[in-house]
Amino acid sequence: MAREAGRTVTSFTVRQQFTDGDTVCSIIDCEMALPVAPTTSAEVLVVENGQITRGELIYDARELRAAMAAAS
Repeated sequence: MAREAGRTVTSFTVRQQFTDGDTVCSIIDCEMALPVAPTTSAEVLVVENGQITRGELIYDARELRAAMAAAS
């Protein structure tokens, strides 16, 4: 999934980052090479012994899905 996203992401900025023990939450603004507005997402990672053991990306994908469907 990250490999595919890398082809369309043109820039991203980490707006905020919070930690709670082993959990890190990053608020990210992302622009893509698609006709969509910039997307804001929350990425939640669990880091144990210096390794990411779990990750979740939360965002509203409606506009992105519509643009990808129109492009295919």
